[in-house]
Amino acid sequence: MFAPSLELQKTEKANIGKLWAPVDAVFLDMMQELIILDLEGWDKSAGIQREIEFYKARGQRVSLWSDVESEFA
Repeated sequence: MFAPSLELQKTEKANIGKLWAPVDAVFLDMMQELIILDLEGWDKSAGIQREIEFYKARGQRVSLWSDVESEFA
């Protein structure tokens, strides 16, 4: 039996990011801004860093949730 979640447990995080990147790109392309949940460790995520670079390169807004949550109240 093949169980993707079990297979991913055996995969290095960097390689998971490479597998996920094409799917992530579809979603990134559809959104107009990036709001990051600034939970502990968010700034150590290579995936989030890649997303930040993507949005900044397009001149789109990148914010931390703690900075913009009042806009949604």
